[in-house]
Formats: sequence, C-alpha cells, structure tokens
Amino acid sequence: MVDRQTVCCMCGDVGFSDKLFRCNKCRYRFQHSYCSNYYSEFAEPIELCDWCRSEERNSSMEALRRNHH
Repeated sequence: MVDRQTVCCMCGDVGFSDKLFRCNKCRYRFQHSYCSNYYSEFAEPIELCDWCRSEERNSSMEALRRNHH
C-alpha cells in the first residue's frame, strides 16, 4: 500500500494512488503505470520505473555496439 505522501517520479503528483508502483530495480522510485513512456494497456504489469528502464535500454544498446565492432 502506498501512503498519501508518495508521489510519482514522472509527474510529481499523487494522482491515482492505486496506479502507483514501486520500481523493482531501484526500490526507491514510485511511478504511475499511466505515466510510463512504456505503458500499454495490453502489456504485462510494469515493474521498472522509466529511469531504470532507460538505463537498462542504454546499457543494452552500448553492449550491442561494442559487440559489433
């Protein structure tokens, strides 16, 4: 359960608290599922905040570049 003071790391608002999730990677950011750049009604539940997801994508892309040179 999320307390009333917890805000989304993307929009900075409490918004719909039932849509807030704690990032499973960094464990300190909270984000609304609908504030994610990776949100889709049909996707599996979002478990990573956009910050951590972006870091993972960037490190994956960098690894691909290194392997192709």
